[in-house]
Amino acid sequence: MEIDIKTKSIENALFPLASQISKLLREEDLSNSNEEFSAHQVRELERLVDAVNNAIRCFTETSRALGRANDYIEADMREVCKDASAAGENIFKLIVSSGRFDRALMVRISRRLLSSITHSLLLSDKIIVYNLLEAKSKVSESLTKLEGVSSFAPFVEKFSNFGTDMVKLANLTGERQNDLKSDVERCKMAISRCILERSTMLLLTASKASLRHPDCQSARRNCELVSVLMRQGLSLVEELCGSAGSEPGAVPSAVPVGINENLSGFIDSLNTCRTSNFDMPKLHSSISSKLSGVVDGTADFTDSAYLAHPTRQRLLAVREGIETETHGLLRTLAGVTVKHSRREQLETEIRSLSARCVELRRLLEQTALEQSVALLRQRSGVMAEYKTIGTAGDIEKVETADARFLELANQLGEVARFWNHVAPSESLRSTARYAELCFQVYADTVPLAAKTLALYAESAVARENFAVVADMFECQLADLTVLVADAKEVIGRRWRGAAPIGRGAAPNGRGAAPIGSNPLSYSPSATLRLTAWVWN
Repeated sequence: MEIDIKTKSIENALFPLASQISKLLREEDLSNSNEEFSAHQVRELERLVDAVNNAIRCFTETSRALGRANDYIEADMREVCKDASAAGENIFKLIVSSGRFDRALMVRISRRLLSSITHSLLLSDKIIVYNLLEAKSKVSESLTKLEGVSSFAPFVEKFSNFGTDMVKLANLTGERQNDLKSDVERCKMAISRCILERSTMLLLTASKASLRHPDCQSARRNCELVSVLMRQGLSLVEELCGSAGSEPGAVPSAVPVGINENLSGFIDSLNTCRTSNFDMPKLHSSISSKLSGVVDGTADFTDSAYLAHPTRQRLLAVREGIETETHGLLRTLAGVTVKHSRREQLETEIRSLSARCVELRRLLEQTALEQSVALLRQRSGVMAEYKTIGTAGDIEKVETADARFLELANQLGEVARFWNHVAPSESLRSTARYAELCFQVYADTVPLAAKTLALYAESAVARENFAVVADMFECQLADLTVLVADAKEVIGRRWRGAAPIGRGAAPNGRGAAPIGSNPLSYSPSATLRLTAWVWN
């Protein structure tokens, strides 16, 4: 059975033992299983077998100690240690005691040994995951207690406990992020850490504003939204640990399929048509399903109120062309099974459809790039205007600014959704997906913080809260800018022929964690410096 090893530390721990066994199996002059060993061969084999057994002994002693310290894996750990020791003894009996070498039997014993050691390491990794989930649960419990605080005295104590729990979680998630093999999982862990770090900064000032102005609905609602965002980050940590549970108010773990995946699957189905032994009902269902995904994904672009009319018309024309040609292809396919001479017509239709799919993908990527660049140029001055009118206490002007900001936030969320469809790597897709979530939250938190500031213009707490919210929104914009730059570079290389059409990888590894790779790279305000200790 193939074992999925997700962390670099397990691979590094397995490597020395695997090397010793490989060396043993590659030892020269052992190909004849009926030939007895010479004295020199016996000494050399004894040395190799001793090296293997020493490695096994070290593994089993450490593993048994871990099992004794963690009751929930003790029985399993005892069993795999027993298997590993038995395999080591069998190697000794097979080679040293018998004086002969059975290569086939040696391979079987070695596989059993490596399987036992791997299971031991996976059980050890389970301890790390358990500790991480336990730390996450403590943060969740501390957050729940903070949500129920109604005065400053208990808030100080509970936030201190919350900070302690968050420090432990930050350390564990950081270690886990560095240990994960998958670029996508490392990216998601970086995203979760970034969300939690920023939410922690927001939580302090939002809670202080809510406690200082208990009758202010906007301050209370702002605090609730920050808690929701933090639980999203906790939910992602839990998801990456493979837990079946989920945080209250968290988004479902099911990820919608982007149009890039549907286009790739659609082209794969078209290529299947070239074979002579395809299953017609199954192929028909596959093509229809992928076509439906392409149509629905394109609708996310064409339904946008901010899309230029000529761009929308081009996208609709290409999409309708794909639909029309697909229906024609399906009719041709039905005839191919009856009349072999229609193969040439089928090939022509497949090539035409594939070209249209490539054209649609390029148009969608170009649209996402154009919309992103145009929008990011318009964003300057938004927070400065909010701060000016909020500090002046002009509630009417704040409400007018709210409408403009909400439109900007909706556009930013829409652009993030576009990249969720057409991002050239899974890491960038993950970044885009959670950027959309964050912009949805900031679409509410920024106006609420501005309204609280306008209602209590003389309040230092309200000014502090708005400053932190504004800083976090600017950081999210900076993340989107990095995402667009990375995606643009990969897409540019693809269309210049440097990379094949399909799922790309971000250059220089930047796409693996465009968010949260350096979460404190911005210039924090005084409030951010005071709360940064939580993530030091």
